[in-house]
Amino acid sequence: MLILRRSCGDGASQLSPAVQADADSLLKRRALLLRRIEASAATLPRGLKTRRHGDYHLGQVLVKRNDFILVDFEGEPGRTLPERRRKHSPLTDVAGMLRSFTYARRAAMQRNSLKTADHRDSLEALLETWEQETRQAFVSAYDEIACANGLYESLEEMQPLLRLFEIEKALYEVRYELGNRPDWASIPLRSLIAFAE
Repeated sequence: MLILRRSCGDGASQLSPAVQADADSLLKRRALLLRRIEASAATLPRGLKTRRHGDYHLGQVLVKRNDFILVDFEGEPGRTLPERRRKHSPLTDVAGMLRSFTYARRAAMQRNSLKTADHRDSLEALLETWEQETRQAFVSAYDEIACANGLYESLEEMQPLLRLFEIEKALYEVRYELGNRPDWASIPLRSLIAFAE
């Protein structure tokens, strides 16, 4: 939350009014978000740590002849090489892809912001359905393979950890967007607001 205070306090004039409003809204929900984080971290599910992609999102997936090719296994650019080599929960990559689905949805809405209100409303409903169905299909397929291979026993048991990893990724995205694409910061800010509710 410190990055938000810095960016939204002293540098507030650099943010668009929409991003500033989202940042202010999140700051008002700070205590709620911290409680969600604490609740997610309170349970310690059992699962394996593995090597992971570390920066897994839709931009790292290529489609070739009805097959998928994953690229760029260098890990998250902001982490040191020893951090990237450490074994982690593979759910961090799942969380990264889930966040990417949210980005795809929100980016599509931003590209259509000049459309009529009726068009935006119908598009928002379609995109929300797409995101939920895509998330469900991805997690279901992942869960089937992960359980069969002993990564964890139950997705239900792992849900708090997955949620924690999604929050962690969204916080990373806020920092990244504020430093590189401030107009995009509303995407992770709005997700964090939703996580806090």
